[in-house]
Amino acid sequence: MKTRFLILTATLFSLILLNQQSAVAAPCTFVSPLIQVQGTSNVIINGQPYCRTTLTLSVDIDVNGGNKYTYIHVWTAGGYHNGQSWTYSNQAPTSANILGNALFTLALDYSQQPPNPVLSATYGPDNTVNVLDASDGVTFTKTPVPNSTATHFVFQNIVIDLPGACNSSAPPLFKGDSWSAQDNNGKIVACALPGFVFSAADPSVVALIGCGNPGPNILNFTVTANGTGNSIQFAFDVYQETDGIAGYSVTDTKIYDGGATLYTVVQGASNSSLTFSSASGTNDATHIYLPAIYPAPYSTNNPDRIKNLYVVVRSIQITNGGTTTNVDFGLVTPAVNTCSPLSAAIEGITVSRANDRLVVNWRTLSEKNSKEFVVEASNDGKNWTAIGKLDSKGVDGNSDLPIDYSLALIIPASLAAIGLGGLFLLTLVRSRWAKVLAIAVIVVAAASCLKDGQTVDVNRNQTVFVRIAQYDKSGTVQYSKVVTVVND
Repeated sequence: MKTRFLILTATLFSLILLNQQSAVAAPCTFVSPLIQVQGTSNVIINGQPYCRTTLTLSVDIDVNGGNKYTYIHVWTAGGYHNGQSWTYSNQAPTSANILGNALFTLALDYSQQPPNPVLSATYGPDNTVNVLDASDGVTFTKTPVPNSTATHFVFQNIVIDLPGACNSSAPPLFKGDSWSAQDNNGKIVACALPGFVFSAADPSVVALIGCGNPGPNILNFTVTANGTGNSIQFAFDVYQETDGIAGYSVTDTKIYDGGATLYTVVQGASNSSLTFSSASGTNDATHIYLPAIYPAPYSTNNPDRIKNLYVVVRSIQITNGGTTTNVDFGLVTPAVNTCSPLSAAIEGITVSRANDRLVVNWRTLSEKNSKEFVVEASNDGKNWTAIGKLDSKGVDGNSDLPIDYSLALIIPASLAAIGLGGLFLLTLVRSRWAKVLAIAVIVVAAASCLKDGQTVDVNRNQTVFVRIAQYDKSGTVQYSKVVTVVND
């Protein structure tokens, strides 16, 4: 399953005590609420489009003063309180007032002794309210908060249907209330936090792959802090799609491990966005160049170079208003790969020269629509001359297996002054007598070529640069790395 986590952070963090008994200490605490959108899909309900959204909600709750129930209500930001003005007092909200259009309600019941919270299937004040519990697939975990009397709750698999089609560029914005009750029926408000707001897409991540031909592909991704006043610290890893399961999974290949290295973006500051690139460059306040995040062979060779990547931003800490929230999940952003496979991935090039013989060996890891390989030589590494050619050995130019190639070029002693450029003609000629004629032609051609310096020198101890040009059936060419050889 393709997973895309959008992190939504709360801007209010502590419960407002509304208990009318001033002699009672604050009976509960509700700290650092956080919603994470874990996945979306488009569905049709009664002929209308909806975005089915899976959420995780986490919060720190400190149960003090004998509270027996805690309720959490969540709306879309635009539908908050059903458009009504509402003030929490002893009266609990119902579907007849502000809960009529709530997306969902969670009800924690810890009325049993000793207190052991469970998800309740009913909402005490109004049994018509939509309460999500285990029968809806909702689960939760609870862990003690270090150096605190609070408990960290994580509610998972909250599934809601939002009107309209899913829109990844405009993630949903939520607004919610939480309140607690001390009475046995869970109907009387003891304390409440109205209006905790979840601001969308913080941080946001955009990832792109630039296609290299013949050079390596380039990965660029940008992490941005959006919430007002937010400072976000994070680390990241990069994975490549390799396990055959659509979308990111932990069994995909990790091609870059960021370890414990942390980066920071701050909303409204010069580094509110930070762009990472696998290209080479000079780092500054907003750009970091790390070729290691998309290394060879993943960025260079078939079939890896056409596979999707996943940028996993993790170890996220969001600081807002002096309060720091640790995000439990990674933010996974796919970098969709639209690059075409190289028609041939060339490796293992070797070139040797001895006794007037030039031998070029190479291997292709795979081939696709490959036509031919042209060996080129140069005295300066800038001006290239074709000196030999071999057709693709792949079936119809295609192969998923490695293929070895070898091209031996014999330089007759009488042709020492011809230059390697003329040898190209010899590789195209099959008849012995035609070769003799070709040699005569080459000698004549060499006389004029030597005058303008365009031939490749074959004198002893002369360095020559060699590369292979691979042509596919459409005429596209890609070049191997350049190797050097000195005649012995």
